[in-house]
Amino acid sequence: MGLAVIASLFLSVNFLFSLQKSVQLKNLRGRNVELKKLADAYQVKLADLEKRLHDLDQKTDTLALLSGIETRGQGASGGVGGMETPIPSISKDELLLKWQEVLTRRVDGLKDAWDKDMARLRVTPTISPVKGIPTAGFGMRHNPFGEGREFHSGLDISCPAGRPVVATADGLVTEAAFAGGLGKSISLFHGLGVVTRYGHLSKIMVKPGDKVKRGTVIGHSGSTGRSTGPHLHYEVLQSGSPVNPLQYILDSF
Repeated sequence: MGLAVIASLFLSVNFLFSLQKSVQLKNLRGRNVELKKLADAYQVKLADLEKRLHDLDQKTDTLALLSGIETRGQGASGGVGGMETPIPSISKDELLLKWQEVLTRRVDGLKDAWDKDMARLRVTPTISPVKGIPTAGFGMRHNPFGEGREFHSGLDISCPAGRPVVATADGLVTEAAFAGGLGKSISLFHGLGVVTRYGHLSKIMVKPGDKVKRGTVIGHSGSTGRSTGPHLHYEVLQSGSPVNPLQYILDSF
């Protein structure tokens, strides 16, 4: 009877141990499944991050090329040599983080270049100052008031008197008064050595010291000063010398 009880207890304990091991094994298998799911999700996220970084890298290369900024691999010339250097061990995560830092710096560099280009564009006279028809271009021409030829320092744009005249770029009004042959005229300083001048106006809408934006109405066309009829005389000066305004104007008259 004693042996039967002992045997029964042994079998019960053994059963309990087996049951416990079975539960533990089941839990471990469940945990392994969860860990595999997490690992798979991590791999998906890692692959997505690599793709995004690759796409961003291609875009920054393209932007850098368009902006004239040196990209990876450019600027290298001549031969290379030397002793072999062991490549340091680095994990994929560390590599991706380093690439992210490099790309961030490159994007910041492109943004700075973009901001500088936009600032330069804002002060570049790129639009027509008035709606009309160009009738006299830049350079030598027949003197409209007598015989011979004369140098014409700007562009004459024929239009009815009173038509709005606009600033062709952001700038500072430096002159706004009657100026001899130009009649009522306005001069704007745009920075970078660029000045624009608007002559033969019937009305001046600004005063010296005013800051104006591209497209701001600064006056109205007319025929004041040395003029044969209503039109706008428009000049662009670079470092004090007149240049052909047509090389700046990008829109239509």
